[in-house]
Amino acid sequence: MVYEAVEDFFLNKVDIGRIFDFMERSEYLLLYNVQKCTEVSGEDRAYTSELAKRMKLSVVETSRAIKAMEDKGYVTWQTDENKERTFVKLTGKAKEAMERQNEKMAKAYRKISSDISADDIRQAVTTLEKMREIIKETSLEQ
Repeated sequence: MVYEAVEDFFLNKVDIGRIFDFMERSEYLLLYNVQKCTEVSGEDRAYTSELAKRMKLSVVETSRAIKAMEDKGYVTWQTDENKERTFVKLTGKAKEAMERQNEKMAKAYRKISSDISADDIRQAVTTLEKMREIIKETSLEQ
């Protein structure tokens, strides 16, 4: 529970560019979400529409991001003729880069967990979530 809260905090809520050595944060997030989609579906692919939904992006925005990652050799993008849908697969290059990046993030998570109690981490994440919601509400009022 605590690890997931910290992971979500780092990946989605804090600009931690320094921890991303092997790729940009935005690139990692796309690959991370492709990986999560494949875990949920039990297939070795993530359909573009499911990925867009998971990332809360339009299919067009998601497609642009996929194309950029394909150009870098991190994914292959194909069409499932039977379902008439496009899907993405992670390449070996992506899996290797993510593994290295995950190792670096895990090192940071371990240090945080050893220096800060689980209760303090939970409280900090809860407080930051409340702050994020307040900022979101405030921005919608305009």
